[in-house]
Amino acid sequence: DDDEEHHDARPKKPRKKGKPAAETKRDKWERRKVKPLAQVVHEEGLNPDADEPNYLTIAAGPSSRPTRSFCSVCGYFGRYTCTRCGMRYCSLRCQNNHRETRCLKFSA
Repeated sequence: DDDEEHHDARPKKPRKKGKPAAETKRDKWERRKVKPLAQVVHEEGLNPDADEPNYLTIAAGPSSRPTRSFCSVCGYFGRYTCTRCGMRYCSLRCQNNHRETRCLKFSA
């Protein structure tokens, strides 16, 4: 009996005070997990018919500024318009690329 107890009894290292236990990957994932909007609305109990403004009742009015148009090739601001298909481009380089690969109306 004494041999078994002595064999199993190992001196344990004292745990450092003030240092939290290591966080697992699952714990990190759970902490940064994002809820879908429908779940948040359900948990908060938001009512779209309520008098006070909430996420479901608030809405922005139309913009007073004109809509922005972007280059169909690179995504930069599209200042020019293709005369054949109406798509936007920003430079001569993008215009040539558009005509070679992306223009939808081909001349016969």
